[in-house]
Amino acid sequence: MFLRKHVVKRGDRVYVSHRLCRTVREGGTVRQEIVANLGRISEAEAERIGRQLLALAGKAPPPAAATAQQGQPYLYGGPLLVQALMELANLNALLQPLGRTRRRLDLPRTLRVALCAQLLAPGSELSTSRWQQKLLVTRTPYHIPYHHFLRALDVLADHHSQVEDHLFAQVKHLFNQQVDVLFYDLTSSYFEGHGPPELARRGYSRDGRPDCPQIVLGLAVTTDGFPIAYRVHPGNTVDATTLQRLADDFRSRFHIHRCLMVGDSGLLSRDNAQRLDELGLGYLLGMRAATTRSAQEVIAASGHLEPAGCLGEVSYWDPLRRDNTAYVLLHSPGREHKTISILERKLAAVRPRLAHLEQDVRAGKLRSEQAITARATRLLVEAKASPYIELRIGPGEFSWCENAQKLQAMRQHAGKYVLQTNQLDLTAQEAAIAYRQLEVAEDCIRRLKDTLALRPLYHRSPQRVIGHVGLCVLALFLLRLLEQRLLAAGLCHTAEQAIAAVQNLIAVPIHVDGRELWPAPHVSATARAIFQALGISNVKARFEADLVALGLPASG
Repeated sequence: MFLRKHVVKRGDRVYVSHRLCRTVREGGTVRQEIVANLGRISEAEAERIGRQLLALAGKAPPPAAATAQQGQPYLYGGPLLVQALMELANLNALLQPLGRTRRRLDLPRTLRVALCAQLLAPGSELSTSRWQQKLLVTRTPYHIPYHHFLRALDVLADHHSQVEDHLFAQVKHLFNQQVDVLFYDLTSSYFEGHGPPELARRGYSRDGRPDCPQIVLGLAVTTDGFPIAYRVHPGNTVDATTLQRLADDFRSRFHIHRCLMVGDSGLLSRDNAQRLDELGLGYLLGMRAATTRSAQEVIAASGHLEPAGCLGEVSYWDPLRRDNTAYVLLHSPGREHKTISILERKLAAVRPRLAHLEQDVRAGKLRSEQAITARATRLLVEAKASPYIELRIGPGEFSWCENAQKLQAMRQHAGKYVLQTNQLDLTAQEAAIAYRQLEVAEDCIRRLKDTLALRPLYHRSPQRVIGHVGLCVLALFLLRLLEQRLLAAGLCHTAEQAIAAVQNLIAVPIHVDGRELWPAPHVSATARAIFQALGISNVKARFEADLVALGLPASG
């Protein structure tokens, strides 16, 4: 039995009482129950009862004159979770030989702390160096110098290929996954400051920061969201040019019997399709129906036919095969509604502005044909409505009308999109399923940016930029591994929820008469189940082993 203080706050008043409790085991579950409610008693009386309970339990209470003080708390649950994930991913086997290339750099330990920071408190390497003081494993004198975190990034960049090979091997062998479908997506990440001139360029920003230089990042992931390859490109790189470099490596380094590369419309180009054919890699790429002639021909050829089936709300038609290429038409009501809504917003924005321009020309405020053309063009470009408006311009003359034929075709075919593939045996349903799973890659991109704080970038060396991206990809791999283990154990937690649950395990030293004791942290039922899913059945025994490794005394 033990004594527990119970504190209740009601408004500005605080009520303190004490309860006599005991621990009860029922089967495999341990719970605590209240034996008696002692009500409001003095601290001296509570201490006297506590000493009596210790005596009944056969434990020697501290001397009456002893004073106990609580020391600085350290994070323990989160770092233990990261260490368990690194052991499952066999990362030490990868990092140990790589670290020998740098003198006095303990690469496994440094990257363990860096991965802890990325998963628990993401930020720059400088913030990681400061944050490590909250960890038990880096308390004085085990502090890691700031420049070691930067040198670790250099190692990751220098051995980029080995990191990818290891991730691929872990997915293929350790997790029993056949890598036959890969999703490829791109994103951008901007710099605070100038960044390295080799990579930091202005380009199309997916972060809404066209004012900043950026990089373009290509990421290949499996159907379960495990990242196995990543490429860093200059910020002005066009989407379609990134796929070939990755495909070349896939065929030369990754011995994949059959691989289907799935990507969105930004990756489809004649050169990309031809290169994938030459490498013997299958592809399934989306096509821009509004601007691609082949897609328009497929839509026109299938317009009078009934759909072959449905996948949820998405309808699909039988593949149309031409010249060793298959085209699959799909229709999504959600995409149709979105496309039409965007179209109506464009027209609603440009109509009153064109009418106002027409009034100004009639009033003689604008006479020059060049000035009228420049203003009308600017209005259409700003509203992105140029394809749907016809203009008639002359000296002192201006009129406009909507292109009824194009608007009718746009509304009629809204929601339809076409997939192109070189796998002629791929059914329309299989193609639809594979393309819809592309959201797995999009989710990985979102987690890289938000959960793992890939952006913004601060480094001025291209090696450091590539190394920082590699660190975030390793953290993403551990995040997906955590979710897989939770799912296999039947735990309905996201990775973020699991990390938050184990963060409550805090190691707090107690100083009694000059002695430092480390009582084992309380482990909640949720945290215990999470650690069991990762192969740690006894957290308190692991804690005591870690104390021994650090040369710290456990509590009696």
